[in-house]
Amino acid sequence: MKLLTILAFGLLCMAYPASLASQDSSGHVLISPEVKTVAIDDTFSIFLAIDTVELVKDFLVDIQVDTTIIRLDSCKRVSTFFTGPSGAFTYWKDTVQHFGENDSAYVYEIQGSIFGPGNFVNGPGELVRMKYTALGYGISPVSFRYYEFRDTLVDPETHMGNIIELDDALDGQVIVCPTDQAIIYTSPGQIEFLSEDGQAPDPRTFSVANPCLGDLQWEASESSDWFDLDTYSGTAPEDITITVDISGIGSGFYSDSIEISSADAANSPQYVGVTLEVTQAYLCGDANGDGNVNVSDAVYIINYVFVGGNPPEPLASGEVNCDGSVNVSDAVWIINYVFVGGKAPCDVDGDTEPDC
Repeated sequence: MKLLTILAFGLLCMAYPASLASQDSSGHVLISPEVKTVAIDDTFSIFLAIDTVELVKDFLVDIQVDTTIIRLDSCKRVSTFFTGPSGAFTYWKDTVQHFGENDSAYVYEIQGSIFGPGNFVNGPGELVRMKYTALGYGISPVSFRYYEFRDTLVDPETHMGNIIELDDALDGQVIVCPTDQAIIYTSPGQIEFLSEDGQAPDPRTFSVANPCLGDLQWEASESSDWFDLDTYSGTAPEDITITVDISGIGSGFYSDSIEISSADAANSPQYVGVTLEVTQAYLCGDANGDGNVNVSDAVYIINYVFVGGNPPEPLASGEVNCDGSVNVSDAVWIINYVFVGGKAPCDVDGDTEPDC
């Protein structure tokens, strides 16, 4: 079967020359349904689908799940969506893939192609039916670790073809219920806040629910000094509001979590991640933070670059020539601005508008 697949690729690559070109095709690859609830030992199907993506002829995706909770048993193309093409195939394997120097994962790799000159599929529709077995209770992500869609068949030797640029990949989840217990389900599982120019971000809300049997009495706990919850206990389903306090918080990135626990739940505790990014308004060129741009800022940058002095705060305030780094050329720029009427910091083209 695998040999026949490779031969088919080789033959069709003669008709569809390899290329590095790409085309925009607004749309997503997604897991459908987004959330699937099943019981232990159930066999069930979820789908690899596309929405408004067009001219799909070849695709490859790497999908990661929690293999202690669910296991992929088979993949089949959805015949109703592939009406018309003279031939198509879907092939899958489980494998370990490397996604970075220190990032490897056990994934299900699914590959599909549509044969025949001029044959494509356009979304929306379901490409592949994935049949799973529920092995243990809990919540398993169904996450895209890699995806690649093309409007030509891929040359098996060069791995080249016209790439379809998608908007994004939309992950899914599978909830496996115990036979006689509740499950803690939080949505979303990650909350992000952004504070700009000293303004406190708006409150955000997440929910605690129980998609399984029984009642769920829950408690929340956190140790953060920069956010609070409007309630710390309750009965699911319930919404919890997070309010951020930025007083005394400097510029930077902060990360914490909320623990949701329950004696009623088989998967207690669960965690909701919370992040906060704080950015402060600054005057470009004011490297020492005194509110003015003068020769002392050039000296400050020189001390930072050559003798290990403190960096500009924020660092971008000392990056005045828009070259992407803080170095001696930024100090020279400030000196030219102050003493000989050179261009203002961050105004590279001299139009009085900042360029970085």
